[in-house]
Amino acid sequence: MSKVKYCPECGENIENLSNKCCMSYYSDSTESSPKLESGEDPLGLGIILVPIIGILLIYYWVGNMNLMQNPSSSLHLIVLGTIGLTSFLIYVDSSKLGMGKDDANGKKTNGASQWAVFSLFLWIVGYPAYLFHRVKFGAKDMALLGVIIAFIFTMAAYTMNEAIEDKKEGIRESFRNW
Repeated sequence: MSKVKYCPECGENIENLSNKCCMSYYSDSTESSPKLESGEDPLGLGIILVPIIGILLIYYWVGNMNLMQNPSSSLHLIVLGTIGLTSFLIYVDSSKLGMGKDDANGKKTNGASQWAVFSLFLWIVGYPAYLFHRVKFGAKDMALLGVIIAFIFTMAAYTMNEAIEDKKEGIRESFRNW
């Protein structure tokens, strides 16, 4: 009688003699999702660093622009780029962590594309929610840090946009009074 193992990629039952399933080779490990070793989380670090870099760009680059340099378009580019890049990194990270497969109860979890689309269209909620959810797959808990960074990034973009619009309105007002 041969032992039945589960493929780490798709979770299908496989026989002991087989060493390939779903077009990927596997070892004798029976884990269904890859577990990170302690201190190893490069994509998680990237997911955290991208909005921090966006915050720094907003304050130190856009904040030092004059209106002739069109800071509004630069601000929008930074915001959209940050959201797009973090959504892409969330997609790659959730794929590597094995999200979207059946959990221990046989219930299918949210997959990589679902997390990416959620964070793309509702970043202020999806970004910290993903950082909270990835703990279930062996990744480091960065949910609180994600909430703080999402709040600071959103407020930085909002306050910078308000400052730009106030400056534009001041110039419009001076032309009206001229």
